[in-house]
Amino acid sequence: MRNSTRVYLRFYDIARFFLQTSRGYAITKLTPAQFGRFPNVRGKVKFHIRGEAAFGDRFTALGEPSAVRISVEERARLTIGDHVAMNCGVSLDVWHDVRIGNKVMIAPNVTIIDDNRHELEPGAPLSNGPIVIGDNVWIAGNVTILSGVTIGSGSVIAGHSVVTRDIPPNSLAGGSPARVIKSLNVPDGWSHRFGYDRNDPADGFLASLRRALRRDPNAALASAAEAASADRAGATASP
Repeated sequence: MRNSTRVYLRFYDIARFFLQTSRGYAITKLTPAQFGRFPNVRGKVKFHIRGEAAFGDRFTALGEPSAVRISVEERARLTIGDHVAMNCGVSLDVWHDVRIGNKVMIAPNVTIIDDNRHELEPGAPLSNGPIVIGDNVWIAGNVTILSGVTIGSGSVIAGHSVVTRDIPPNSLAGGSPARVIKSLNVPDGWSHRFGYDRNDPADGFLASLRRALRRDPNAALASAAEAASADRAGATASP
């Protein structure tokens, strides 16, 4: 009985994965934004794009159990690099300019907003400038990032932090407001998301399916990339 249940659940997960990825792919095609190769949008992901938005290759947004909300207002611009993953409950509000680098992980319930929306006092500025998040940054759960902040490449923001000032590269920062706790030794060619061996997720449909069954947010259909890799390998082996 247990084996039958496991088999049923495995097939259920496969069917659900296909349904969600197909729906997410259709959403990206209907959204007025530029998407790179193999977007992986699953669950409740809500796009409100009125300005400019560009998403890099293998953009991942997982809207379960709570929705991911990405809003770009008129005359605003959002730029997201390759291999960026957003988990459930993320709220990204762009009123001016937000830039996110490559291989950035954004954990559940993170809020990123580049405008105060209301004045603290008469004449107070609503924004202190763009938000810039460098490459290979890990933003832990329930973090809030406010306008005018630059987070350097390789840094980690601890959970429940409020980032109101710049964070230098390769730093662990936390608190409210967030302060640097320690410097990190982040070597070249290593990322928080993939490490060394998996600095890029494995290509191919079967690899994608295995990741989906393990509930890995890197799951995405990559058969075209696998074919390109095979072609390059064949060309290298040819005399």
